[in-house]
Formats: sequence, structure tokens, C-alpha cells
Amino acid sequence: MKISIITATFNAEKHLPFLIKSLQAQTNKNFEWVVADGGSTDSTLEILKNAEGLNVSLTSQPDFGIYDALNRAVKLSKGDYYIVIGADDEFEPTTIENFLNRLDGNYTVITSPILINNKIYKVSSLPVFLSGFRSKICGHSIATLFKKSLHEKYGYYSQKYPIAADYDFMMKLVVNNEKVKVCSFISGTFGLDGVSSVDRIGSASEVMRIMVSNGFSTLIQVLIFIFRLIYSSLPFRR
Repeated sequence: MKISIITATFNAEKHLPFLIKSLQAQTNKNFEWVVADGGSTDSTLEILKNAEGLNVSLTSQPDFGIYDALNRAVKLSKGDYYIVIGADDEFEPTTIENFLNRLDGNYTVITSPILINNKIYKVSSLPVFLSGFRSKICGHSIATLFKKSLHEKYGYYSQKYPIAADYDFMMKLVVNNEKVKVCSFISGTFGLDGVSSVDRIGSASEVMRIMVSNGFSTLIQVLIFIFRLIYSSLPFRR
């Protein structure tokens, strides 16, 4: 088994049926689905246990948030590579097949565009101090296949960043010039119920700290932070 799909859940009953349907629809089912649940009190666990036609590995226990759960799931996974998908995300039917077809051992990261609000998000043409990880990587959830052994070099998702630890991990890959294969297929649709989408101020603040910690100008990153706050508050952004 080469690919593990990783999901962190907590009281996700309203989203899971759509996610499960997208996994059941995969044209290549050579994957395991590792779900780390944070101790859900709704029907999340029942829905997961009854997911038909999927190789599901499920754990449920209280945790310290999404990245604590993701770390637990990654450590439990058996694949050489893994891809994260949120409970409110959905894959295209050929996503796993497309990623498997592009595995050749020469790349530690394989990334592809995603849809957010019907807009395609792909690798940015802007310089890294402006675009951050998107100078090389399309996104974290549903967009990118990571070699599991990368965590031996760079550590797991940091508890220092409860909203943007994925950004921190991907920036480490970018500044250390990990080999990234950029693909053209659209891997899926990114949901907007996650904390990074809801708490824009908290997310922007953590991104600023991450960029500075990776050696980028504090002044420039503060100015970018202010711009992000203004931009996200404009009426057409709502």
C-alpha cells in the first residue's frame, strides 16, 4: 500500500456522508483511510464505522486540536505517502489514481490544483515572500501528497500554531528545497468550515510568525499581515 488518506474529525456528522461518497467513488481504491477523531459526541463514529467499501482505520480520543489528531493519524498510517482531506472536503473521482500514476520515487511532494468557491487555486507566480508555500505547493488539504518520511527530517505538525501548523510544515519544505512535482489535474474541492477559513485574523497572525521564523523580513511580513486583514474585511470578500 503506497497511499494513506488522513482525516481529523470532531462532530463532523453533517459533512462525512459527502466525503465518504467521494472516497467510495475513487477509480483506484489502493489506499487506506486513517481517521483520528477527537472524541465526537454526535454520530460521527457510527457513520465512519458503517462506511462501506473502504479500508478505514479509526481512533477516537480527546486531543489538543486538529494538528494533534493529524500527527496521530500520520504516525498510525502505513503508506509511504499520505494526503490529508478534511471532513468538509471532497476528492474528484480520479484523484487517487492520478496521484498514484505520478509516483516515481524522485519527488517527496506531489501537488495539484484545488477548487475553492469554484475558483482554481494552483502554484503562485508571486515571489515566496508574498505567496509563502504557494510558490511551490498548491495547498495542504486534498491538494498534496507528502512522503511520510519528511516528518523524520522536519518534525510533525507543530503545536505552536493551532491554526496554521500545516503552513509551517510546508514552508519548511519550501525553504529547504524539497523536490516538488506540480501536476495539472484538479484534485478536489476544499471546504470552508475549517478553522483557518473561519478565523482569518488568527490564521493571518500565525502565517506572519511562520514567515518571520523562516527568515523573511519582519517589516514586510507585518505589512502583508495588515493588507490581509483589510482585504478580508472588504464587503466583496463576505
